[in-house]
Amino acid sequence: TFHIGEDFRHLMSGLRVIDEVVDHFGFKSGDRLGHSIALQVDPNVWSDQHRIVALPIIEHFENLLWLWGLKNQGETMQEVPDLDLKIMQLAEKLYGTVNGITPYMLWKAYQRKFLNFNADEIFHNSQTCQNCPWHTSLTESAVSRNTVCPLVEAQKACAWTEHQILSTHFCPLYTARYRHPIFVPVTETEVSLMGQLQTMLKEKVGQRGITIEVNPTSNASIGEIGGILQHPLLKLNNRGLQQPGEKPHHLSITINSDDPLVFHTMIENEISYIYYMLTNKGYSREDVLDWIDQIRQFGLNSSFIQHEKQPIMLLRELREMCRRLQSDYLEGLPMA
Repeated sequence: TFHIGEDFRHLMSGLRVIDEVVDHFGFKSGDRLGHSIALQVDPNVWSDQHRIVALPIIEHFENLLWLWGLKNQGETMQEVPDLDLKIMQLAEKLYGTVNGITPYMLWKAYQRKFLNFNADEIFHNSQTCQNCPWHTSLTESAVSRNTVCPLVEAQKACAWTEHQILSTHFCPLYTARYRHPIFVPVTETEVSLMGQLQTMLKEKVGQRGITIEVNPTSNASIGEIGGILQHPLLKLNNRGLQQPGEKPHHLSITINSDDPLVFHTMIENEISYIYYMLTNKGYSREDVLDWIDQIRQFGLNSSFIQHEKQPIMLLRELREMCRRLQSDYLEGLPMA
């Protein structure tokens, strides 16, 4: 399970990180995405509350690079006006010059962040400044050698490479630039686009057989929803509850508690919340119970529990754990 897409500054960011996990972490049937609120919220409702979003420049930059990659990989999606120009304008702010830089080079460097590489090799035999995290690990001869930091040299010589752009993510001076906040307006074009991206990602998740964990209390506390009784989980699965004119959503989902101690809840509570939410919306009790039973079955089918021990052995282990907890932490208190 990878918890992703619950807490986000910009809805586009929430969608991007979900796609990154699915694509780069090799997610397949049987794996789970935790929360994924970004797939459920209505972009129109979200945009009404977020006309302008403040976020680090690197977050907006990578959102644009993600869109650029989708467009050039043949995904059917709405055109983003001046996408190449926006990418190059941000690149100029970050790298000082864009001579020799192309959107493709920037996208390749963004993609390389997800590959295996040895960060120590990036600064091997290169002069570094006192702020460099690799400064103290270099040999004295390497530090004293009359060389120039490759990133400083690249900016001066206007000769950036994909490898050097990747290296900036390990340089404190550039990461400070990356963290600089910018204000990004949310346009009507982007709202429509985010709706299309939600559909695209839900289709990808469904085709790969990935299950999404829904955590009502946690989502209401952290995510972009109005409360438990406004939870949009039917945007993931409305099988048996689909209304006339609604799109069908048949993803595999489960109802979970997230961290029971932090949110002071348990699975029974979470299912009850959803039951009352759906009946309050006018769905019949029988249809809601059938839907819940379907979701419960999804949870059983996608469980990570391996039945390698007999139930009697599991019961003995559970009793032993309770005994130790009683003696170590609850001495003097009655056992339940």
